[in-house]
Amino acid sequence: MELDLRFKKKISKFYLKDFDIISKDSIYDFNIFYSKISKNQSLDWWFSSPASRYNLSSPFFHNFCIFKFIDHLHKNNKLPKKIIIDSQAIYIELKKYFNKNNIEIKIILKKNRFEKIKIFIKNYLIFLHQFLYRIVQLLIFKILIKNKIYIPNNIIIIDKYIFTGYEIKERYYNGLLKNLDNYTNKIYFVPTLTMIKTRDLLKTYNILRKSNNKYIFKENFYSLYDVFYSLGHFFRKRKLTFNDCQYKDIQYKNIIKEELNNDSIAFFAAVESFLTISFIKKLKDNNIKISKIIDWFENQTVDKAWNYGFNLYYPTVNSLGYKGMAPSQMLQSEIYTLDIERKNKFLPKTIGVIGDGFIEEATRYNKHTPIITCPAFRFNYLWSNIKIENNFKRKILFALPISIDQSLQIISNISSFQKTKYEILIKAHPTTNKNIYIKFLYLNKITNYKFVNLTAEDLLIDIDYFVGGMSSISLEAICLGIRTIIVENNSGINYFTIPKEINKNNYTLLKDGQNLYEIIENLKNKNLNYDDILKIKKKYFEPISKKSLKKFIE
Repeated sequence: MELDLRFKKKISKFYLKDFDIISKDSIYDFNIFYSKISKNQSLDWWFSSPASRYNLSSPFFHNFCIFKFIDHLHKNNKLPKKIIIDSQAIYIELKKYFNKNNIEIKIILKKNRFEKIKIFIKNYLIFLHQFLYRIVQLLIFKILIKNKIYIPNNIIIIDKYIFTGYEIKERYYNGLLKNLDNYTNKIYFVPTLTMIKTRDLLKTYNILRKSNNKYIFKENFYSLYDVFYSLGHFFRKRKLTFNDCQYKDIQYKNIIKEELNNDSIAFFAAVESFLTISFIKKLKDNNIKISKIIDWFENQTVDKAWNYGFNLYYPTVNSLGYKGMAPSQMLQSEIYTLDIERKNKFLPKTIGVIGDGFIEEATRYNKHTPIITCPAFRFNYLWSNIKIENNFKRKILFALPISIDQSLQIISNISSFQKTKYEILIKAHPTTNKNIYIKFLYLNKITNYKFVNLTAEDLLIDIDYFVGGMSSISLEAICLGIRTIIVENNSGINYFTIPKEINKNNYTLLKDGQNLYEIIENLKNKNLNYDDILKIKKKYFEPISKKSLKKFIE
């Protein structure tokens, strides 16, 4: 038996269920360990990849689970004959563990002989790209966009992200300005440009400047020193020290150091974070008076910087971290905040969720930060009079999450519909390049599909079946009475956005190796419980009302 423990690689079916269980059971221990090593650390630690707890890109949690998983297999006599890994640091610690316990297992370290040179070159290319990107941003506002807008006092600042195609189209706060006429002149958005190519920066800024929204651009406040200091994170994080990185018998120091030396993970976010703090300081230096601060809150690195900056320079101003989505159940940074994050000023004063059903889980590891229920702006259409009538047009929507690996796994199931009369629609996540999926489908000789770029509201009212994974749209589909299939992640950790409390009769889980076509055929005659669906909608999607808007904006 062979066990592949590389990050984001497919785990053997024999071990998949065990790894899923161990990963869930490891959360508490991981948070205790994380809190211990984070004490008295600098911002360079907090803005690094392992400190992000964003386990979609950071392997830290995965690596932590590896050793608990191996220990579980050892105690239950389930150890394989061969283990595959891709980390030199993990290889050394596994060797120590096996030697100590007199275990003979072959460990295969799958790394290219020129891996160190490759990583070295890649790291410096990433650094160079960030250097040029930030200099271009600076020059655009120092030379091409010279006019500084007048900023009145007592404004409300709201954070939002800008993607290509979503410069004007609202993705985060749908219906906010429409329902807050009295606050329109006070609301200023602060955009963070995400995955915008260097050549498109000026065009993107001009689109935003000409839009109906009021914007304050962070880039307008940067100095050359701010850029250089932010980029210096590249060198400073390599010098971070840890007094105690041992958990039980495993030493994690070199495992963490290995991740810190990989700049393909989170370097953009770290640079953006330092620049965000500089921007907030400049607001304070310019005596800008703020009445309310709102962060689109996923507890990622840039969110930490946003809240740290405002807690430092505007300590008396009320701040809200708005979780405007259904959080992924195993995405550590998104679903859970930690008390050590609160103590170090990385959290807002209040956290807002989009439904009462999310409160209990949100307070599991941090009971000190108040949680309130705010309007579910992106999902308010669920409360319209539109009712899904299942007239079976044989339309299936494949909604792809932010994870490319899981998205590829999801669309691989389209192959079972090649010779059927089903219409296959694919909606890619806005942050990913759909050409990755087009190439994958072409190489696998899959042709029966069409990519769509409509909103969830426009798409879901016209389909019979929904297939997805880690995305809020999965819960939307359930609330609209659509037969929903969730693809189980075959890489070990499942990032479902469907809360554990929801009865599994409301959706179907597609396990690795099962045939999607057969499952959908069997779902044709399934009766849906619309009373149960209404209860789910009430629990997880707070409608826009005067009461909920007041909690959000005041």
